[in-house]
Amino acid sequence: MGFQLRRVQKGLAPDNWKPMSSIGQGVCEIRFKDDVGIYRTVYVLLGEPPVVYVLAVFTKKTQKTPQTVKDLAKHRYKSVMARRKKGELP
Repeated sequence: MGFQLRRVQKGLAPDNWKPMSSIGQGVCEIRFKDDVGIYRTVYVLLGEPPVVYVLAVFTKKTQKTPQTVKDLAKHRYKSVMARRKKGELP
């Protein structure tokens, strides 16, 4: 997953991702699967120079993203946006 986040930092798309606009503008989900499980990282890329804010990381057990994860990511997104507006975050 770290390799995929580094790609995002460099301005490249992760190998497997999808937008998650229901969480917030510009929010995306990196998708990763191996022999052990299915993993997801929800993030948003903001600012200049770009900063990656990781909003949630979880192991997937079902086809759907759990509502608790969506709620947490949305809460963290709102927090990041508010703190950026106040100048507390880059």
